[in-house]
Amino acid sequence: MKYFSTYLVVTFLAGILTACEKNSIEPLPEESLSEFYVHAQQNGKNWLERGSAAYHKTQQIFSISAGTPSSTEKYTSLYLQFSMPKERFDALVKSTPAQIQNPEALWLQTENEDIVTDSFRSDSLNVPTIEIIRIDTVEKVVEGRFQATLQRDSHFTKKVELKRFEKGTFRVRYKEFTI
Repeated sequence: MKYFSTYLVVTFLAGILTACEKNSIEPLPEESLSEFYVHAQQNGKNWLERGSAAYHKTQQIFSISAGTPSSTEKYTSLYLQFSMPKERFDALVKSTPAQIQNPEALWLQTENEDIVTDSFRSDSLNVPTIEIIRIDTVEKVVEGRFQATLQRDSHFTKKVELKRFEKGTFRVRYKEFTI
């Protein structure tokens, strides 16, 4: 968790924009923003955004991000992050699907690209689930499924507020970084 904010910033600033096979996720309908996306039911409503990812080889962390401006000054983003040691990465390339252990999720709303005005995050009671369906190391594409229930940070409210992402799928291009 201590590296989460560092990788969140790196992933966000990188601004990475992002061959189906038998066990891959079905393509989205034509409303798809691009061939690289993150899609889910957010609190019961369809949510579809462009997606990208980064694999931090040194720290062995995989970060997936998706978001779009909600107005001219506001930007909303969903981040999924999980540990991916090289041995695990290599094993997943050869044998998918696979469940990811202890992933983290974060939803942010920012203004002027740097001021956080709202945030929801996963916690020990609401651990997200992520399943990797396919990793293509030649094309640098990862596909998977996810679900996450995020709780609003207490800094923004005193009552419990949840944001649910259900039936989530992603197909994103990733870049490798060494930091």
